[in-house]
Amino acid sequence: MMYKYYIDVVTLVGKEGQLQPLFVRWQEKTYKIDQVLAKQEKFSPAGGCGVCYKCRFGSQIRNLYWEKDRWFLESEVKVSDI
Repeated sequence: MMYKYYIDVVTLVGKEGQLQPLFVRWQEKTYKIDQVLAKQEKFSPAGGCGVCYKCRFGSQIRNLYWEKDRWFLESEVKVSDI
């Protein structure tokens, strides 16, 4: 089962409107996005859809979604205190 968490993301917006996520804020910690590996519109197994950014954070790979006007992160772990 996948879970969906809305999070804060520091994003660079290009002059033509393109988005480039730079950092995510998750549970009071900030993580640098080392690389965006892929970008495509798709449905999330956690529910919802949007532009999926497959991101590398160090050795971890996570899907980060831009859904309408906010960001969410997929997780296989349920976090009760968010």
